Order: sequence, then structure tokens, then C-alpha cells
Amino acid sequence: MSLPIHGSVPKKVKDFIEGLHEIHKDVHDNLVRANSKYKQAADQKRRHVDFEEGDFVWAVLTKDRFSVGEYNKLSAKKIGPVEIVEKINSNAYRLKLPIILFGLQGTIRTDDRTNSTYCVYDSDVATGYGVGAFLFLLSGQSLLMGVTKCMCFGRPLAPGGNRAWTIIYFASSWMCFVVAEACLIAGAKKNAYHTKYKSMTESFSCDTLRKGVFVAGAVFVVATMVLNVYYYMYFTKATTQPAHKTNRSSSTVGMAAYA
Repeated sequence: MSLPIHGSVPKKVKDFIEGLHEIHKDVHDNLVRANSKYKQAADQKRRHVDFEEGDFVWAVLTKDRFSVGEYNKLSAKKIGPVEIVEKINSNAYRLKLPIILFGLQGTIRTDDRTNSTYCVYDSDVATGYGVGAFLFLLSGQSLLMGVTKCMCFGRPLAPGGNRAWTIIYFASSWMCFVVAEACLIAGAKKNAYHTKYKSMTESFSCDTLRKGVFVAGAVFVVATMVLNVYYYMYFTKATTQPAHKTNRSSSTVGMAAYA
């Protein structure tokens, strides 16, 4: 609050404003003294440590650093020792965190007998998701085949284009289903897959390979769902469409009367 530049100000108003300024100044000075006192007490128990690149330190993790489903209030929050890869300033550093924090952990091993490499994974939350997706897709495929009876029982399919499309979508659906289930099982399995080509695992890490398997599984799951929709649609048309019969009443061939 400040006094107006032009015009006269009553003495009571002027004294009131000056009193407010003094109160504000006293409060500010008291806060500065209190903060200085607190800082001096805290600095007695604090020591300044300056780290450099290549040093190993302990890190305290926050909730966002844990993978989905892994965070727990009672779980350990400190990890280490971890390496400092970059020093931003005296109070901020970039650390090399273990890969297990990102939900995947895989190591490359070599078979001495066959000279082939393979990836070994630890069980994590992705394993549960893979098994759950496998069971969900299996139950959906089983339900659809039970309703349509795999085209082996029930009403026959009427000849025509609907029957042809039903057979095509039926075969395509099963092909995508088998590939999707194989990808989900391969991604969820602890020893996910082996490869005879060593250069393959040198170009791609185990984590990249596993993510690729799960992505392929997801693509084929979606493809299976789309094909199942079209299969059921054409199956319904082929079973509800009446078969065309020849109209024999209009035939020109008949029996002549015998005189």
C-alpha cells in the first residue's frame, strides 16, 4: 500500500499506512532470522558431498520409477550402488538404473555345445499379462467355435458366396489364432526363445526381442478378433439363407396324355 502522489492525505490515514509498513518490515525480519536459525541448525548435521562421473551411489526411488503392479509401500525404496553417468550440477546427476526397473530383465547366454545364443528372462508383470491374454483369447475362440460348431454339425451351409467367405475366414481365423497364442506363450515363458544365429542377438537386445514378440502377439490377437467377427457374420448368412430349389412346374418336359 502506498500513498497517493497528488492531493493531501489525512494524518490518520498516513499514520495507519506507515504503521502497516513497519509491521510488514518486522514480520519480514523475523522470518529471515527464523530461517537463518533453522538453516544453521540443519547445516550442523549436513555435510557437502560432490560426486563425479563414474562414482557409485545409492538412489531413492519414487513411485513413478516402479513398473506397473510392482510398487508397494513396504517395499525397499533404495537401490544401489548405481553408477553416475552424467553430472548436471552439484545437486543433480544422471544415473544408470538397472533394467529391472523398466519391467524387463533379460540376459544373453551361449550354449557351448551348439554355439548358439539364447535369452533368459526373470519373471515379471509382463509374464502375467501374457498368460492372461493367452487364456482370454483361448476362451473367446472356444466360445465362438462352440456356437458355430466348427461348421461340422448343425444346419448345413447354403451354397454360394457366403459359404465360400465363411470357409476363408474360418481358416484365416485359426491361422492367426495359432500364431497369436504362440507369440503370447513365447513372450511369457521364462526362457522365451532360442536362436541359432548369434548375429541376431548381437543386433537386438533380449528386451527388444521380447517386446517384438509381444507386439507381434498383440497384432495377431487383433487380427484374430476381426476375422472372427467376419467369420460369424458370413456363417450366420450362410446358415439362415434358404437353399435355392429348381422350379419344376415351369419345365417344358412332361408326360403326354395317352389316347
